Amino acid sequence: MNDILKDIDSVNGVTGSFVCGGGGRLLARTLPAVTGDGALEATGRILMQTLNGLESSRTKKVSEFEFHFEQGALLVKSLGSAVLCIVCGQKVNVPLLNLTANLAVKQLRKAMAEAPAAAPAAPAGPAAGADVLGKIEHELARAIGPVAGLSMDDALRARRATRETLPAAALRELVGALE
Repeated sequence: MNDILKDIDSVNGVTGSFVCGGGGRLLARTLPAVTGDGALEATGRILMQTLNGLESSRTKKVSEFEFHFEQGALLVKSLGSAVLCIVCGQKVNVPLLNLTANLAVKQLRKAMAEAPAAAPAAPAGPAAGADVLGKIEHELARAIGPVAGLSMDDALRARRATRETLPAAALRELVGALE
């Protein structure tokens, strides 16, 4: 995937790019290391939720959008189960970037479809399960609002676990950290 992202980065004015999958999991990046993986994952998760929200509230499918800032722009393209994010300066050639990015979207979708599912790390004991953590996150969202997902991810990262690998024995500690 990084080779595909490097093609996007070759467009003059592109700072870097990254791809986030389900739950915001970082799949690939060429963005300079000044931005940490956790920040990119949080951004990817929010952008995927935004795309899903826009799609559910409209009759047309939303597959891309742009954010423009004083110093640059963020272009976001849906990959279906993932999102491609491109960070660039204001003076980027947008038509050329879109041509390059649209080709990359096709290549990334193909690469994701062909990639074997990564084996999750072996948890210490039986895993709690993503469905249980989803229920905890839902209740947390009722209490603190839309930052619940970020709080959950931070708590999981502190335990070096994911929604799929958190041991069931660590649930009580996780809930305590979220309180």
